[in-house]
Amino acid sequence: MEFNPSSSNYCEFRFIENNGNYYAIQLGGTSSDHLSLVLHNAYQDSVLASIPEYVDESKPELALKILRDTSAKFEVYDADSLLFSCTDSTLMRSESLSIYARYTSSRVDKFLFSTLLAEGYDFPDTLGPKILKSDVLDPFTLVIEWDEWCQTAGSTNAFLLSDGTFLDTLTITNHYDQIWHAESKHPLPQGSFDLLLPPAEDAAHNFSYGSTTSLHIKYPGAKSCWITAVHPFENYGGHFIDLQSELAIENAVLTVLEKDGDTKGYSLDIDSGLSRFSALKLPEEAVLIIEKDGIILTLQPYKHNFESHQEMGDFLLTADSLNGLSNHFHPEPLSTYTPQWKTSGSLPYQQPIAFFTDTQGHCFAHFPHSLWPYMTLESVAELQPHYDPLRPFLLPTGVPLPKPLGDTTVLFEPIQWPDTSHIHLSEVHFNPDSLEEFIELHNPNSFPVAMHELQLRKVPITGWADVDLIDPDVAPFNAKEILFPLILPDQFLAIPAPFSLPNQPTALELIGPFGKRIDAMTYAPWDDPLYDKHSAERISFLVSGADSLNWSPHHFNHANPSEASPNAPNSIAHLNLLQPNFNIELLQPNISYDPLNFSPTALLRLRVAAGAELSLSVHTASGRPIAFPMEKQALSEGLQQVEIRPFDWHGMAPQSGVYLLFVRVQDNTGRQRKIFPISVYNP
Repeated sequence: MEFNPSSSNYCEFRFIENNGNYYAIQLGGTSSDHLSLVLHNAYQDSVLASIPEYVDESKPELALKILRDTSAKFEVYDADSLLFSCTDSTLMRSESLSIYARYTSSRVDKFLFSTLLAEGYDFPDTLGPKILKSDVLDPFTLVIEWDEWCQTAGSTNAFLLSDGTFLDTLTITNHYDQIWHAESKHPLPQGSFDLLLPPAEDAAHNFSYGSTTSLHIKYPGAKSCWITAVHPFENYGGHFIDLQSELAIENAVLTVLEKDGDTKGYSLDIDSGLSRFSALKLPEEAVLIIEKDGIILTLQPYKHNFESHQEMGDFLLTADSLNGLSNHFHPEPLSTYTPQWKTSGSLPYQQPIAFFTDTQGHCFAHFPHSLWPYMTLESVAELQPHYDPLRPFLLPTGVPLPKPLGDTTVLFEPIQWPDTSHIHLSEVHFNPDSLEEFIELHNPNSFPVAMHELQLRKVPITGWADVDLIDPDVAPFNAKEILFPLILPDQFLAIPAPFSLPNQPTALELIGPFGKRIDAMTYAPWDDPLYDKHSAERISFLVSGADSLNWSPHHFNHANPSEASPNAPNSIAHLNLLQPNFNIELLQPNISYDPLNFSPTALLRLRVAAGAELSLSVHTASGRPIAFPMEKQALSEGLQQVEIRPFDWHGMAPQSGVYLLFVRVQDNTGRQRKIFPISVYNP
């Protein structure tokens, strides 16, 4: 160059150019007249290496040689002298070569291309691409870095191997670059493996076949951390959860799933060992889900298990052991609580307790415990594609359930929607004693019926009529589409009435979709004081519910007094009017207090009509009365069972011998008397 380079008068040889980015040898361009190797992109120029003042002369003449090997190492020579070396692999392809010159007006007559000579040649690339390194990007993706730009040739499948044995097929994505991604549809196994890659072709059409790379796959997996305590109160330190983790986990996501399906999300970093997270707000009960890169690390439900005196905030829920279920959490005073490392617990067997449906008729089984911890069991692994952590207690029906989840396959006929003859009013409890008011529905069919868009209308003899939607409990802890409960074939389902049921003559109507009347009944307070607090039960589902003679008060069993039969067949269904109205028999008349043959009670069974009263007395074999266990005890109509306990006669077991039991029954058919011998053996 027939001039002295400067910051305003310089040139550069751009020997690798691609899409506006380039490497260049720059002669001058700085106040100190450096010779520099520069990387240019759209955002900045980076000096990779330089020699200060190397072209600080009036007419510099250089014979530069630039080499680059397969590991992206540059070597810059002047004649045979090495000036500097550096490594950079940002650009691996070249589309052009150019010379750039900049000069001021005073130099225009001297900065001529005829006085600047750039000559040389490139070396042909005859080597195929080689793998530089591989690593885990996330639990589903591996990243592979080559020594140059390359693409797949003919196939995009990679194979994960363990000691030469095939484990999984991965798909190569982002394969028109120096960096490839190998993706799996499910979480990758953890451990040491080999990855066999498909053929790779570089820009010079060189191929590499059978390329393999070894890597160790490790990431936070299921059950790598646990929630050991929950404090769902504002007082005494505010809301917090305690965790234990095998390793530190950054940028995890905590989802709080509430009972009504609402969710709240939090970002958290988890330390290895024991840690606490308090930047959150917790409801009384919820499901806590912690995930990282699409992997559920832990899923922990908790319930409001506090007594009334434990709700001030000075108690928390802490785990006895860790199994991912709420039943291992119990209240503990904060004053005595110390975070400790917990051990894993066992999982109980469970089975579905209810069934729900969506608006398309897809049916789901609801379990009493969270299903997430069961998904790691070998026998349950096939259910993982059907499990949704945002529905932690639900599985679709029709899939085989292994032994821990019921050992069955639940199949239903197509679900029907409420209509006449599909469901019936079965029981109405309008004047309860210890229970709550409810109405009971019954499905006598072979198919399930969805509880959706049902209304109940009441018309009392005095007061205002009312109509409201029946609002049965939808599937809880469900963040997806709402699911409605099902009445299964032959099921009785008791639900709260949508309004108060007056204790006066009242007509009820069950109304389905589009205002269609499905069933009706009329109730009134019972005349007999014996049934004052008893529900109204339907006698027959073959007779209209609007027929007042098709309803009767609940009949209780003397051995188990009750006022209603929610979620169970009606008590009057046990009455068989074809049998005699009156029958008395004594079962198990031989009583023994021998520890080797202990049988301390007898059983009196009798069938009575309405208005029955029972009196019992015990006599010696000679007829002398010694005890009166019962005197004019009112009984419900139907089959009754009364337990005879000799221990109650005198507060202690009687002596061995034969005793006489006098039974006297009076009902609206008349009186009946029977005497039964009872043998007592008391060693």
